[in-house]
Amino acid sequence: MYSFSSIEGGLMRSMGNIINNPNSNSPAIYGLRGASMTKGQFIAGSFVWNVDSFIPCVLARPGGGKYLSEKVLQAWNENGTIGYVILLGVPCGANPCQKSFQPIVYKTTNSGVSWALLPQATFNAPMIKSRIASVNTNSNLAVPYFNVQEGWDAVVDFAGELHLSASVVGAYSTHIDSLDYVYTFGPQQYKHAYGGSFSYPTIYDFRYYSSGSWGVMRVDSMGTELVPATEPANPWINGMLGKLEIGARIQMSRTTDGRRIFYSWTESDSTVVGGKWNIYPDLKMKSYDWFTNKLTHRINASSGVSNADQQSYFHFMSPKAIGSSTSCAYVPFTVTHNGTTDGSQPVTHYYLDNVGFCSASYTISTTLGNFYQALQNCNVVGMNENTAITSQPIVYPNPSEGVFTIGSNNGEIKKIVVMDVFGRHVFEAQNLANDNIMTINLSEFSKGIYFVTIESENNFKTEKIIIK
Repeated sequence: MYSFSSIEGGLMRSMGNIINNPNSNSPAIYGLRGASMTKGQFIAGSFVWNVDSFIPCVLARPGGGKYLSEKVLQAWNENGTIGYVILLGVPCGANPCQKSFQPIVYKTTNSGVSWALLPQATFNAPMIKSRIASVNTNSNLAVPYFNVQEGWDAVVDFAGELHLSASVVGAYSTHIDSLDYVYTFGPQQYKHAYGGSFSYPTIYDFRYYSSGSWGVMRVDSMGTELVPATEPANPWINGMLGKLEIGARIQMSRTTDGRRIFYSWTESDSTVVGGKWNIYPDLKMKSYDWFTNKLTHRINASSGVSNADQQSYFHFMSPKAIGSSTSCAYVPFTVTHNGTTDGSQPVTHYYLDNVGFCSASYTISTTLGNFYQALQNCNVVGMNENTAITSQPIVYPNPSEGVFTIGSNNGEIKKIVVMDVFGRHVFEAQNLANDNIMTINLSEFSKGIYFVTIESENNFKTEKIIIK
């Protein structure tokens, strides 16, 4: 089981794999084909079970098997009507920018009665390209490879939009027999150079907008990376002459209404460990407020905390926060270890509470209108980053009495969606006339706050608007 969820009413969902032969070490015979969602509904004192299957088309390995990962995610809104299933693989028909392990996403808007496979994105943007290596045969082609060894997670926000958080490195090759490979650096074989344009491990939030577009935000950088089982400095043994990998365990949480999103991970102080391995992890946390479009600063949640300070091994973050999205919200954590760093021996789970943020913590804003940068098509991987950020659509005047002008200097406006503060679509216009400026009249709407998402030919933006 790789992902588990439950909602009020007794509906449980867990994710697993669809395979041919679980007893085989050969990828071809093992036959990983997709993911399964096992659903249990508690009715009249017992569970009624059924299964949904997700079998995407992915490229085949020359030696047999498929370019598909066993790791799979699910994410749902609070009432379980909008949900996403995320697999990781190399999709059939991938263009050069997609030819690596990247998310393959399914979406439902009817509680899982039916699922739709979303169009495959490129998952690249200037902010990503500037931090990953290009492939070995083409210095102008950088292909994002989702490094889920550091963990990945997903939540659904207030508007029913997916947020997928993970770390990304550069794929080594786009050749069909080498899609598993990434670059390594130095005698330690780090996955990051720690001294170049792609210096540090970076955590991203990939957001799927209700308009059908993707964006990406840089959450934070890490100073260390996963310490492999082959590294002598790794302190954790598994009791069988081997060791346990220690990664960042990137995780996400949200307030019940989805207005605030929380990110957590672990990293070590490189000046203490004398290298870039995550050997003595501290628990880091950051948050984004969907409603105000502001971020918090990163905090070290384990600093000075007994049995957590530089000991936040194998942490687990609650998928939901406690408290209010308009005042203070706190996320429960556990960290797990023992005095022998032996994974085969009994361990103690330590509970951390009072870890969170209040409204005054959300102080980081942007003058660019949105932290999220649009993903690119494969033929525009060389776009200048500043152009990509500043060429987003604008809305003015704001506030207004209900009449707003929307302008775009980066392509024609294709679609406009307006939502109220409850996430309900109250206005939508698409298949618009070929124009990069238009006016919408919302003067008959009630006074208050709304959110408008504008999709243009080459970009998109979600902005808060006020009818006064």
